[in-house]
Amino acid sequence: MSDQTTSEIPKATRRLAEFAVNTKYEDLPSTLIDRLRTDALDGVAVGIYGSTLPWITLATEYWEEIGGKPEATVWGRKSKLPVIMATLANSHAQNAFEYDDTYNWRGLGCHTGNNVIPASIAISEMLGGVPGREFITAHAIGMEIGIRIRLGFKEKRLGHNYTAITSTFGAAAAAGRLLGLNVDQMNWALGSAGSYVGGYLTVPASSMVKRMVNGRAAQGGVMGALLAKRNFTGIENFLEAERGGYYGVTAIEADWEALLGGLGETWNCANVFTKRYPICTSIIGPAEAVSQVVRDEDFSVDEVEKIKVYTTSAVQPLICGALPETISAAQLNLAFGVATAMVTGKIDPRDVNMEKAKSSVIDNLMRRVEPIADAEYDARRKDGAPDRYPTRVEVILKDGRMLKSKFVPEPSTMTPAEVESKANDAMEDIIGKDSTQQIIEFFRGIDKLDTVNGLFGLLKAN
Repeated sequence: MSDQTTSEIPKATRRLAEFAVNTKYEDLPSTLIDRLRTDALDGVAVGIYGSTLPWITLATEYWEEIGGKPEATVWGRKSKLPVIMATLANSHAQNAFEYDDTYNWRGLGCHTGNNVIPASIAISEMLGGVPGREFITAHAIGMEIGIRIRLGFKEKRLGHNYTAITSTFGAAAAAGRLLGLNVDQMNWALGSAGSYVGGYLTVPASSMVKRMVNGRAAQGGVMGALLAKRNFTGIENFLEAERGGYYGVTAIEADWEALLGGLGETWNCANVFTKRYPICTSIIGPAEAVSQVVRDEDFSVDEVEKIKVYTTSAVQPLICGALPETISAAQLNLAFGVATAMVTGKIDPRDVNMEKAKSSVIDNLMRRVEPIADAEYDARRKDGAPDRYPTRVEVILKDGRMLKSKFVPEPSTMTPAEVESKANDAMEDIIGKDSTQQIIEFFRGIDKLDTVNGLFGLLKAN
């Protein structure tokens, strides 16, 4: 960590607890409320979609076999489970298909929503009668705390999955707010949730557990809040403790100003990004650049000789070989994303499957992708430019023509209408047209509702 003395290190854990307890709905900017309405809808939609995937159902069916008190709905299914298990299942599903929201900072992101949204919904269902305004407030608090803990890393130690080691605190804060914790209890909840910090980047593409680490983090956050409600004490200085504390273990250097500066005034979660395509966030920009060339130019994929993809050097390792052997590998593969965008003009969830990944057309185009680390883009990152993932592409045809995309500073932001369209496509086949439209309408006006109880029955499969 840094060379700060103990007296200089703030009481970070308690400061966040005070923020979580004392923030009011009236403190939230209207633009933030608008952003969180669509973010929550997006999280539910991709979670319902993810609930049907085999690497999710294998685990969820086991948890249903274990059973327990039916406190909260398992999205996209017909069952209810204890609140901590429903949170685990729904978080697992929301992260199932590289389609959930993300927050990016200097090219490194975290997926806070896949912890906060399932935790908020499960706790709300368990409690019953939670007003829409209080739900949105808890959602904002959880998202902001999860993101700020991510921003608290000036430099982290290698090997950790950022979402898995940061988002448990967002789940704890959101759940604790809904449970009505006081400051001491919220402090304990954050300190207890820290016991669930874990998740490493050494996850082979063949492993299903990558999707589950975030669910375990969400479960830990909810458990920390539930125990704190019973006055179960946690580690009160968990974030700032010099020996064995959170940043002391996971960070080479912590950034206390990024963690705490402007708390309650600056809302980082207003910049949460909903994904247009179900692929790794850093590949969305190149895919959009290719899609623009497809829209604007007249050529066929058979004419393509080479596709040069200019990105930051951080994106370059996302080449996993010409033929990914699993869906997970395909979704993290720059060549697959670029090739699929060239064939389809966009990347629909139905385009991401092993039949498509192993097709001769996609394989041929993947072998023609040439990733190029652009020194100018790397310099922009070091200078603190706001661009998340600057990129551009050049498509060279066999007749020598070169087709250039426009410069893409970062993946484009989805409009509320686009998020609703994505949600409709993700949910309709699973829960039906009527329930899908009612969920979309629910989130449009959630902060005007006396209670969010009307949501839970809509989350079940037909």
